[in-house]
This record gives sequence, C-alpha cells and structure tokens, in this order.
Amino acid sequence: MSIVNEYLQSILELLRAKNSVELQFYLRVEPDPQLPDNFLRLSQELKTSYRDSNVLERHITKLLPENDDTRVDEGDVWPGFLAFIKEYLEYWRDVNFDDLLETHSQLSGLANACITALSHAQYGIIILPATIQLCFSLAKLAMTLDKRPDLTSRLRKVANVDQGESQKSLVEGTAESIQRAFTMCLTERSLNRNGIGKDGKPEGKKIGIYSFANLVLKLLFQVSLTCQTMKEFTSGVLEKFAPVTKAIRRGDLVAFKRALGPESGNEQWFFKKGILLPLLHRCEILVWRSLARRVFLLTYQFPTDPNTRKAPTLDLIDLTAAAEYCQKALEGWQKPVKSTQMQSGRMHMNAMFMKAPDLAPPPEGRKKLVAHQGVVFGNMMPDLVQVEAIVASLVQQGLLHGFISHGQGKFAILGSKQRGGPLNAGFPTVWEAIKDRAESEGRHSEVPGWVRGERKGGMGGVINLSGVARPVGSGG
Repeated sequence: MSIVNEYLQSILELLRAKNSVELQFYLRVEPDPQLPDNFLRLSQELKTSYRDSNVLERHITKLLPENDDTRVDEGDVWPGFLAFIKEYLEYWRDVNFDDLLETHSQLSGLANACITALSHAQYGIIILPATIQLCFSLAKLAMTLDKRPDLTSRLRKVANVDQGESQKSLVEGTAESIQRAFTMCLTERSLNRNGIGKDGKPEGKKIGIYSFANLVLKLLFQVSLTCQTMKEFTSGVLEKFAPVTKAIRRGDLVAFKRALGPESGNEQWFFKKGILLPLLHRCEILVWRSLARRVFLLTYQFPTDPNTRKAPTLDLIDLTAAAEYCQKALEGWQKPVKSTQMQSGRMHMNAMFMKAPDLAPPPEGRKKLVAHQGVVFGNMMPDLVQVEAIVASLVQQGLLHGFISHGQGKFAILGSKQRGGPLNAGFPTVWEAIKDRAESEGRHSEVPGWVRGERKGGMGGVINLSGVARPVGSGG
C-alpha cells in the first residue's frame, strides 16, 4: 500500500472513532527533528505522483467516503474536512521550509481551511486539538518573521502598490485569522448555558477559547497594537476589569468597592457572569495586602545604620487609620471647609504648620451601605482588633512575611537583610506566595480556582479555591 493510501486510511479510522487526540499527531506541519519519517515519505510520494491537484482531490474523495446511515454513532467525513485535507497534502507536497515567507503563506491558507472545517456543528469538535496545534505553529512562524524585517519588507512593498489595500502587518493578519477560531469557540451553543459540563470542565469547542485567545494576545502584543484595538478584541472586557486590577495594585479599597458596585455600571455584568461575589470576597484580601504595603512605605522610617538588627515594622494603628479613612470615604464623609485666610485675603503664616482636617459626616447623615459595599465592616467603623485579624490572615496565607506583636500593635518583617530589603521580604509577590503555598502542601499540579470534578460524598461540581486568598478576616 502506498504511503498516501495508508495515511488517508488512518485518517478515516480516526475520524470514525472520533479520536481527536490521536488525529492531531497525523496533522503536524512543523519540520520537527522528532517528526516521524513517514511524513518525509508522504511528502516525496506527493511530489512524485500527485503534482496535479485535481488528481489528488479525486483520490482523497475516493478514500475518504462519507458515512452511511448505519453508523450513526460514529464520526463522519464532511466537505469542509475534505477541503482541509486536500490543502494539508498540498502543503506537504509544495512546502519549502527554507522560504519562510512562502511557508507562512501556505500555512495561513491551511489554517483558514482548518478553521472552516472546525465550524461544522456536529463533527468540527474532532479537529479542535489539531486546529490549536496548527494555529500555534502559524503564530510562532509569524512572530519569527516579525523579527526579520529583511524578509517582511518585501511584503510591505507589494502592499504599497495597491493603494486600496490596508497596511496590515503579517502578524496582524495572522492574529485576525486565529481570532476567527476564537470567536467560533466563544459563540458555540452548548447544552449548558455557561459552557461548563457536569464534570466541572468546559465542554465542546469552548475548550479552545483560552488557547486561541492566548495566541491572539501574544500576536497583538508582538506588534504593540493600540489600546483601542485591544478593546475591540475583548467586547469591552478590558474596560470592566481595568479599574478592579488598578485598585488591587494601588491598595485602594474605595476604588475596589466602587469598581464592583452599582456606580461602576458593571455590577450586573459581573453578577450575570457569576464572578461578582468571588471577586469581592477573594480579591479584597489582595487589596489589603497592597494597602498594608502602601501604609508601610508612607510611615516607616528606614534606618540610617545599615548594621541595625531591629526588624522593620508596620504600626497597625496606622493601617487602622487608613482603613477608617476608606470607610468614611465610602459613607460620604467630607472634609469640613475651614478657611485659613485672614480678612485681607492673605494666607496666615501658620497655615503651613496646620494639620489637615479630619473628615466630617455628610450633612444628610452617614450613607447606609449594603453588605458588600463596606470595606469589610458594613456600617461599622474598623478598629485595631479587626485590622490585626486581617493582617494575621495575610501572614497565614503567605501574602505577608513576618509576625504580629500583639502587645506592641505592630507587624514585624522577617528576613529583610537576606531578601534585599523590607519590601521584598515583607511583601512577597502574590503569585509566588500562592505557588509556594501550593508546593508546600503537595499540590504542585493544581491550578488554584479551577473547577474540579464531582467529589465523593455527593458533592457536585465544587470550586477548588485552596491556595487562593481567603475571605478578609479569616484566620484559618
């Protein structure tokens, strides 16, 4: 049997068995050193016996017949796949890996044919892994070419000839092609409304959403596209999350609550997506970590003696004052208007020594907050005990490194000299803290927050949030 016939017979068997994992190994496109010799033999036979594409197409149609009605539970051959497999064999027949530009052009056509085949409502899912693999190879080649202006300059010269053609770079064009696959997976209708199956995992083509999105984002960042282009790609998602991430980074409890509250205009969107409460209760502790770091920077007096053995400390009274300020800001407290000008209009000379006035309650009374709008205390003003509990929770979760001196009301940082200063020692990177904690508990392969399958004991799809920041104030 010829290698082409053997190859097509294997493809047919994998389609009918719906073996998508094995199928992707039969649809490789890169000249990998570990590529089986069968691909080289396939290429040689195609060059020798199938130079005529019409002959090749007829041979493919003969060896990949459509299913009959007796095998209703098996996979099938559909027109989109026939067109793709023809493109695939022509690719191996004509490809010259030394010509990177031509290879990219051939690979782009092949990817478009594969994405079209993926669109089949019933059988397209079979080639999803192969599509991801193919798009990954295409993106990698595009980013390689983007670093070779000596090659891509030829493309720009050709584009300049036609004044009506848009001046899109090779990487941008590649991103648009892969975005088709992303949109296709994103908009697929599934049995479950949110695209999550009973086993807690994404189902259908939605499995490929993150893979395609990641490739597109890599390509967009490669060419440093403007923020506007990024916004168009994400349906305004970036605009909704940007205030949240900014508040977390700055330790701004007020901005964090407002970014997820009704005044942002996004509260219902977060709620409908099922992430409002997880964001409020899982991310607030990260805001507290940033707030503690910010208060430390504002209040700590760095020692002049480099040999001092005194541990850097954060006074919890100062952190409590910052929390009180945030609580008052949410309740609508305002600075009272007190003029420091004399009757002549000149500023009094002692004004520069006067302490900034405290916040005063609003004239109409304190604003009543719903449960999730307060900093953590509802309508109560925070006190030192509550703030100390929050800091203890941060220490327990590894987000702060040190210990609390209850008697002195301070948080002391450990290992300042060994770790390059109090900031590096006392405030470890969030991701590293979560990763270290997972490794210390023997959970190397777990992804924090990933939806797990059904647990024993009758508990259905449970979200595994071990290793993720716990609710504010929780000490265990």
